[in-house]
Amino acid sequence: MARSTYGTPRWGRIVGIGAVIATLATGLPLRAADSWHAHTSSSGSESVRPFPTTPQPVTSDSDTHSDSQPEDRETRKPSLAFPPKVDVDSGSAKPELAKPMPLAPIRRPLAGTAESDSEETPLAPATNSNPDPAFATVSANSGPESVGVVTLGASQPSDAETDGVVTLQPDRKLRRPPPLAVESTTLPELPASDSSLPAIIMLDGYEEMDIDSAVQQQQQYNSWTSPRGLGPIVPPSNRIRGVQGRAGYFGFDTFGRDSSLSDLEIMPYVVDGENVYYGDMRFFVAEGDRMGTNVGLGLRHINDSQTGWMGGSVWFDYDRFYEQSFYQLGLGLEATLDQFEIRGNGYLPLNQGDQELGTQLLTSRVDGDNLVIYSSTSLMRPMSGFDWEVGLSIPFEEWILRGYAGSYHFFADDSESINGLKARAEVDWGHLNLSTTVTHDDTYGTDVMVGVGVEWPQLADRPEGLNSAMSPLRFARRNHNIIVDRDYRINETVVPLNQPGQTPEPSVPAPGGSGDLITDALIAPSDMWDGTLEWDGRDVPEDPERVNYKPIAHYAIVPFQDVTGDFIVPVVAFSKGGIASVTFHVEGSEAVVNAPQIVDAYAGNPFEAYVVKLDASEFPEHDGAFEVFATVQPNDPSAQARVISLQLFSNINGTLPTAESYVDANNGSDTTGDGSAANPFATITQARESLGASGEVEGGTIILRNGEYDYATGITSDVLNERWLTIKAEDGHDPVINARGETGSRGLRALRVKIDGVDLDASVTDEDFLIRSNLGQMPDSSLWLHNLAYTGRGAGVSGRVSSGFENIYYTDFSATEAKDGAVLGRLARNVTIGVIGSDAFTATDAVIGGHVADTGNANIEYHPDIWQWWFPDIENKLLYGVTTGDQVSAQGVFLRGIDEARDIAVVNSVFKTQSPALSSQIMVKELSHLLMYGNTFDQSLHLRDDGHSQVLHEHFDIVGNVFLRTSSEITGQGDGVNGNRWVDNYTIETDFLSETGIQSGTPDWDPGTLIPTSGGNLTSELESLLLLDTSGNLRPSTGSVLGAFQP
Repeated sequence: MARSTYGTPRWGRIVGIGAVIATLATGLPLRAADSWHAHTSSSGSESVRPFPTTPQPVTSDSDTHSDSQPEDRETRKPSLAFPPKVDVDSGSAKPELAKPMPLAPIRRPLAGTAESDSEETPLAPATNSNPDPAFATVSANSGPESVGVVTLGASQPSDAETDGVVTLQPDRKLRRPPPLAVESTTLPELPASDSSLPAIIMLDGYEEMDIDSAVQQQQQYNSWTSPRGLGPIVPPSNRIRGVQGRAGYFGFDTFGRDSSLSDLEIMPYVVDGENVYYGDMRFFVAEGDRMGTNVGLGLRHINDSQTGWMGGSVWFDYDRFYEQSFYQLGLGLEATLDQFEIRGNGYLPLNQGDQELGTQLLTSRVDGDNLVIYSSTSLMRPMSGFDWEVGLSIPFEEWILRGYAGSYHFFADDSESINGLKARAEVDWGHLNLSTTVTHDDTYGTDVMVGVGVEWPQLADRPEGLNSAMSPLRFARRNHNIIVDRDYRINETVVPLNQPGQTPEPSVPAPGGSGDLITDALIAPSDMWDGTLEWDGRDVPEDPERVNYKPIAHYAIVPFQDVTGDFIVPVVAFSKGGIASVTFHVEGSEAVVNAPQIVDAYAGNPFEAYVVKLDASEFPEHDGAFEVFATVQPNDPSAQARVISLQLFSNINGTLPTAESYVDANNGSDTTGDGSAANPFATITQARESLGASGEVEGGTIILRNGEYDYATGITSDVLNERWLTIKAEDGHDPVINARGETGSRGLRALRVKIDGVDLDASVTDEDFLIRSNLGQMPDSSLWLHNLAYTGRGAGVSGRVSSGFENIYYTDFSATEAKDGAVLGRLARNVTIGVIGSDAFTATDAVIGGHVADTGNANIEYHPDIWQWWFPDIENKLLYGVTTGDQVSAQGVFLRGIDEARDIAVVNSVFKTQSPALSSQIMVKELSHLLMYGNTFDQSLHLRDDGHSQVLHEHFDIVGNVFLRTSSEITGQGDGVNGNRWVDNYTIETDFLSETGIQSGTPDWDPGTLIPTSGGNLTSELESLLLLDTSGNLRPSTGSVLGAFQP
């Protein structure tokens, strides 16, 4: 076989090595135009070297440059073999395209210079005197690199020479051994041929590998390779500096944080060989004005096998929320190996002790000559701790999936430790990062947080060799915020009520009930108030020593009103043993009221209440929602305080909207009208639609002129207005809203609706008068009927005011010629019931002042009651100051179908009946804290077991009443049993309630009016429990008359 020659074997071998290595480095297959070709003999016939079992060195018959190199170089020359493939049909060997092959290192190869491992002689840059594109130009470099493949063109001058040292570049996606420098002096002559042959390179320090093994290994590795796959972590040869950035959003709660968070992260770095030095500056903001930063310095070291790294970092954290600043030091440790990783973080707060957020007054009580005030101080306590996690990365074609699992542990003195588990899943997709984190512990429960982030790795060039899935240029994983425990401390302050030498100011109302407050208790929101609701009274902890029962307490006014000037806030409150104090809290301010006052600022009978005045002159110079909380503290040390709330809106500065839309049923037009006073609409519906379109339903007013109106129909848009949308009569006009055509589909589709001074006429239908919101029973959906009369078709015909609202408020309201009066009300103040067929007040929480003229005479099928409850459980219910006329045939108080009733009060009321068979009946399985003060029952009171085998009645306070008779089926009902108290009551007929000490006989009074005779047998020796009688007359402090009336 003829021997092929290159003329200059050393250059041929070197350039051949470069071609094959460069081709492998690029990861591209050898191609006919730029690959090695089988050399032809001088005779022109093709001659191919056989593929040896063990690759042999390629030699030449002539070595024209052998004398220019040291002899010992021959022992370190690379070997080059050509593995052909034989064409079976022709019997000749035919070259075939082969895939690039990885070379597996068996020991650390040559580096430094071409002669030895010594670094004494630096490598010189390669030069190329011929710009012909057939030359393979490779760069020289004195630093460590990886071996690869150099592919040469198909033709070049045989005399071309290149002096210097060639550095062979790798394909970064493949696992390649580190540095190799190959000396190059001249490029070989390349024959022209269309065939191509793959080459196997044999270099000192590299093991032999045949083509099949190399291709199999490459294919196996390629299946794990992606644009950011699990390739080697190849450090650059020179020092590189860069910056990368990231912006992210983390939605929903997680442990230690109850709000979403956004962050911006900047990471400058320096890569110096196998070491990566970096800084990390992270800024974040969260809901509730929370903000902070994390600043860290770190080092990561790439291992010798370039399959992972390990590192550490130190941190300084700053976190500010609720106007408190917290500081913390942190330490992080981390390591990766192939697709696995583990990390841990430690956190050490720098703040010492508890940080006080603020103090809120809770309640107060009178203890002898002292007022004991309880307050709660909110505390914030930073916690030390650590967390850790292990993870696995799985690369796919264009994205990487990562999964992590770990735990966290935080602790502080005087706080319960937080010990939880966490799991996280991440997807890296180009520059986008998506994550979901699940945490669970006994303190915060189970939380799911989702995150999205965008990275900018091109703020500076990132070294390509550090761009694998396990890159050491990844951002740190640790908590953004400092973990802080929220706690509170209960404070007790004793304030003397009377200083030495002073006498207490008498708590006596002004004669005649003029409405003037004896001592004005003024209050206004503090400067801390920003126009939004700040404090929730439901967070007030109960006093563990006061858990038995609570006072009955209600605001006597309607919530959600606008405050435009001085504003009176009255609380009606009663409890067994009396009320010690009522403390009002208004957005950081408080005022304590120790005695009730007479309130006659509203139409109807005056009543007594604990009153505070909102001082408009002290309000901040901005408007918005605020809340009044009242803490009602009983005298009884075994009773718990009750906290009630009232939401209002300050519009003292006139910045809240108050739009108006006029409607004239007779002269207006929905087509040409614009809702102005000069050009009104014709219907309520069009006025509501107009306000909705302009966004002015909130606090808006629809003003009606004379005429008859449908309520509303056909409205399609919902408005969740917090302030009242009011329908009112223009001054001097008497419009009427009728029920013609009213159906369940009608309604204003507004959350809170007030009808003021516009009568409701349902006389044309025998159905309920429907005043709907059409929003369903939404929380806080409210209807306020004020200063109006409702007229039905007749007392014996079904019909009443009905609505789809959750809350109904009746003030200065009257109902007649209907089946029922006020139904399902939160408040009924000064309500007059004319002629009705059944119940005057059905399931109404607080009835304050009212009169029932005629009920129960129209239809014998009805079951008429003055105040009826028929619910499974009820609490904090009040009937106060209600009188009845001579035409009433109804039971007074009727409670039935109730498993548990707590804190029920019937005060200063008169219950007449034309039928002696009708009586007040209480049939409750468990009844605690029933109060009856100063009532006159011209009927019997029966306490029944209603078929229950076990019935409990406790903490009754029945004082100063007159009954026709009393009876009980409850064992142990007497005075002193189960905390019950029956004192100074009077029965007209024989008392069937034993062991109560009730007096019996014929009362000294006018049988028609039930007004007692002065000095008669109804005069009591006890101190009066009430300021006023039912008619608004003052009661003497001692010697008050029993029942509802004073002489």
